[in-house]
Amino acid sequence: MQHALASNLTSDTNDQPRLKDSNILEYARPPANDDSQAEHPQKERVVRLRMEGMSYANIMQETGLPERKIKGYCKGITKGKTATTPFERSVERALPLAIRPHGIRDYELRDILHREYGTIWDDDKKQYVSNYDSNVVKRVKGKIRSRAELESRNALFVMDWVNEDAPTASRLFLEACATDLMNRP
Repeated sequence: MQHALASNLTSDTNDQPRLKDSNILEYARPPANDDSQAEHPQKERVVRLRMEGMSYANIMQETGLPERKIKGYCKGITKGKTATTPFERSVERALPLAIRPHGIRDYELRDILHREYGTIWDDDKKQYVSNYDSNVVKRVKGKIRSRAELESRNALFVMDWVNEDAPTASRLFLEACATDLMNRP
């Protein structure tokens, strides 16, 4: 009897019942755990949007998901604060570079500051002038150091002339240049 039933089954993916034989009504089987695979990227997107500082209402509008589902995905996730000022954005961008094992180079920090604070063209000097000064650099470095300390990390600010592969040779070369300059008439 089982053999007769098995021969009447078909592998159709429709959810509608269909009649293979005149006596047997069958239903197609839905794929197992297909919903969990479809929800995974959706959940990641919702969590990312929440961590970026987006409200539940804006996430609902962006994704089209109901509020209860969004709140379920975001349970235990704190809403991130978006950086609004050039100072905050500079700190956010420079912090990951500063806590690297070899730290942040001076040119990398200044590039971030140029992008966040901007530059203007000075017609008298015929060059671009930064919209930040040395006080901004000090404040950004200070904030990065304090944030790194809170995370039990060490923030390093490395001068451009230091060679990571040979730091002692870099220091010796700099000292030789300084000695040469001091001995010139």
